[in-house]
Amino acid sequence: IRGLGLVVRSVLGLQLREERGAEGELWAPGVRKMALLEESGEPIGSVYLDLLERPGKTPQAAHFNIRSGRFPSRESGREPQEPAVALVCSFAQNRGLTLSELETLFHEFGHALHSLLSRTQYQNLAGLRGSLDSVEVPSHLWQMFATDPRVYREIAEGHVGGAAAVREAERSRRLFHAMELQQQVIFSLLDFAVHDSQPYSPGDPNKILADLFSRYYPVRLANETRPEARFGHIVGYGGCYYSYLYARAVASELWAAHFLENPFNRESGEKIRRELLSPGGAVHVGAQFKALVGGNCLRHIDGGAVPSFYALL
Repeated sequence: IRGLGLVVRSVLGLQLREERGAEGELWAPGVRKMALLEESGEPIGSVYLDLLERPGKTPQAAHFNIRSGRFPSRESGREPQEPAVALVCSFAQNRGLTLSELETLFHEFGHALHSLLSRTQYQNLAGLRGSLDSVEVPSHLWQMFATDPRVYREIAEGHVGGAAAVREAERSRRLFHAMELQQQVIFSLLDFAVHDSQPYSPGDPNKILADLFSRYYPVRLANETRPEARFGHIVGYGGCYYSYLYARAVASELWAAHFLENPFNRESGEKIRRELLSPGGAVHVGAQFKALVGGNCLRHIDGGAVPSFYALL
């Protein structure tokens, strides 16, 4: 939490401050309520952190929208609506986070910032309520702070197993980066296969996945394993799981343009807030990316906007 606060303060000039929940407001022991504030102290919104494991709790990490923001014009006479979100994870108690868990926390907090910092007139355009191709961009961009050595050096001690453990985790992450990328491509192709424009004929998704592994992965899928059974996004992101790779490519372009030289660049952070987060889903994503990295970030092919795959390497 301290690390999140450090990056939020350095990059966006905002405060993350814990508040006491009202009676019945916090739904389980260990849930914490944090207020996101402007540098001046003006409230922006609330984020509830439900981060620790407990019996019966989902093991998956997620961002939940509790109340979308709405900021109508003064002429409308309507009151603004302050946003509130929840971040739910299932981290082990009484130990520091692994680097992978730290990435997860920053990823979900990127979603939270998108929801909290949107300043749209209508709540149905706030935060993640936009093009599914682009809703993962802020989360992937924020996740990159967790893996930058200059950032996690500031927050590693006592929180992610110490500096030595972080160095080892970073070495491992780089070592298997290409395989992880290939795996994401395979799951995207599986998603396409079962959500094709043609009606899906009954069959065994495991056989489809095994074929994809044999064609696109250096290691064949082990017999009697069914990783597709744990692939929850095949439902929630049906036909759109490719958006994770799409977002990673765009986020990498944004990182290279704004934070590669200095991850604590306040000027860049304010531009990201203004051009990417504040508009929510009210501005075309192509216009957002062009404002942030210029016109060469996306190529327009067959009516779609395609980022360079080189950004993933």
